[in-house]
Amino acid sequence: MHKLLTMKDEGAWTVIHGFYYRCTHDYLAKYEAAIEKMKPLQEQARAEMNGMEEDVIRSYVLYETKTVREEAERAASATCLYACMTIEAFVNYYGVRRVGEAFYKQNLERLRPEQKFAVLVAICWQDLLLHDDDVLKGIKGLFEHRNSLIHAKTNEVNQQNAERFVAREVEDIDLKSKVNIMERFIDKLCEFDNDINKDAEFRKSET
Repeated sequence: MHKLLTMKDEGAWTVIHGFYYRCTHDYLAKYEAAIEKMKPLQEQARAEMNGMEEDVIRSYVLYETKTVREEAERAASATCLYACMTIEAFVNYYGVRRVGEAFYKQNLERLRPEQKFAVLVAICWQDLLLHDDDVLKGIKGLFEHRNSLIHAKTNEVNQQNAERFVAREVEDIDLKSKVNIMERFIDKLCEFDNDINKDAEFRKSET
């Protein structure tokens, strides 16, 4: 009979979640820096077009801030992708550590990340996380957003649906809430398992 393992059991495993975690916070910082760099450029562009119609001013502001906006967009997308990679990498790592690689591959590997998390909690801690659990909902929503980034779709635009496709302002992206989904997942798993050395597993810098 095979029994559950613990995080204290000795062995060797490939590990990547710590690197992805650092990348998440690195790109979050790059996004925030780009937004701060963009603010004076916006103000300057608006001042140069003072007295013009608002649509003209807005178009000019967008043109003058194009480079830094793209910088912020890249950082925002990378932040979300790395947050998802952190979650998936750590739930896979934790699963293999607790139930063994063979069982994990046979029964859990093809589940969605939030399903893996819920199943592992049920197996290891006999606690049932239902579909309305905030952390599970957050993970599911974050991965849906990731899918929209990596599986970009083309939509036909007409007068009836045009408003749906108006580009949102890059500075209005609520990026911290997406990173907080990752952080809440980590915190919740650490609450269940005191053997996880959170400070060692998740560091925002290598030093």
